[in-house]
Amino acid sequence: MASSHQNRAEVISDTNVISLDANSLKFPNGNILVILDLHDEEGYWLQLHEAVLESKSGKIAEILCTRAKTLLPADLPLPDPHKVPSNIKRIITLQDDGDPGKLPALTCDLAAAISPPAVVTIGDEDNPANEESGTRTTRGTTWNVPRFRDTFKSLFAAFYDEPLNISRNDIKLALKQSENLVEIAQALDAISAIRAQISNALHEYRQKMYIAIRVDPPRWLNLSLTLESAPIFSESIIHIVGCWPDWLWETSRQTLTPNLVKLIDRKAKILEGQCGEIDRTLLVNTINYGEGDELRSVTLKDDPDAWFAVGIFRDWLVKELTSGIRPSEIGRLYRKLRKGGEAYLTNAEVDPTVDWVGSNVDPDGILKNLGLMKEFASKAVQNICENGLIVSPEALDLGYLTCVDIREEDYPW
Repeated sequence: MASSHQNRAEVISDTNVISLDANSLKFPNGNILVILDLHDEEGYWLQLHEAVLESKSGKIAEILCTRAKTLLPADLPLPDPHKVPSNIKRIITLQDDGDPGKLPALTCDLAAAISPPAVVTIGDEDNPANEESGTRTTRGTTWNVPRFRDTFKSLFAAFYDEPLNISRNDIKLALKQSENLVEIAQALDAISAIRAQISNALHEYRQKMYIAIRVDPPRWLNLSLTLESAPIFSESIIHIVGCWPDWLWETSRQTLTPNLVKLIDRKAKILEGQCGEIDRTLLVNTINYGEGDELRSVTLKDDPDAWFAVGIFRDWLVKELTSGIRPSEIGRLYRKLRKGGEAYLTNAEVDPTVDWVGSNVDPDGILKNLGLMKEFASKAVQNICENGLIVSPEALDLGYLTCVDIREEDYPW
């Protein structure tokens, strides 16, 4: 199996992953020996069934149907043939050359290929095993302790309907484990065997998962594509569109597929257009004076209190909109407008302006009319302040809008 490159720059090790029971996945009638770590026979030598492997993994089925012997690298230590059960047809070995940009690879060989016996000495006195660096030494040969060995073992266990080894109490670790499993399952053409299990395990976190998505939505978005998870996809997209084109996340923008970028850009343009319409509506809003055919926008002569209230509101809004506010922060402004009341232009803030105007106006009259302007603004921004996320934007301290409408036709699967 050719090595597969990670989409993300980092390669996550199996640190803190709890291994399955050492005696698990050792079926006496299994005819395929899977060696995930040559020198840990108890925990990482699995005796599995050819039929199960072929049915769950397209890549392994391809390997197993190869009639010719696949020669192993000359410097790769081989198992002692006396330890290999007699009913074993093929041996699949996990190889890891230590390149952090590549996944370890599975190599298949006929069981007969291990003769004559290979002499392997682990950790001689001059070259003790170096567990911290992830290497072990034989006489004349040094190789890496295979990364992802627990992840491979968890995947093979899932082939037998065993639960995946995904943390149930640490969402960060669960995300890493899920990404590892997805990466390996995709390389083995076995994603259908674990897709539902991973999705269910992550959704067991409920609100904690949605809070975690807020930390790095693009990372979760990429995972959602493989899992075909509509809730994770929608939650992630809403965060990204709300900020677009601002980018607040650790995961690179370049990890998004061109089709995803098109979808995000299209949704962001719709949102931008909605904001523009609301801004224009609020900036031209006024208080009407008169009745019937005489109804018109109030003037200073008609009603000084109302006229000054309109001016105070417009001046404040213009300053807010022209202060260099970014899409990643515009949501705070609209949510402030939605709350109304003392959320902005408080009495204390307006009093100096009223005092400056002088005795020709009634301070209470200005505040009353300003309240009318705020009531209109609150209704005007109601729809754009709707929340499409599971968690409220206030609880997550979000600065952007979260009203993006994600429909079934937006899902790329």
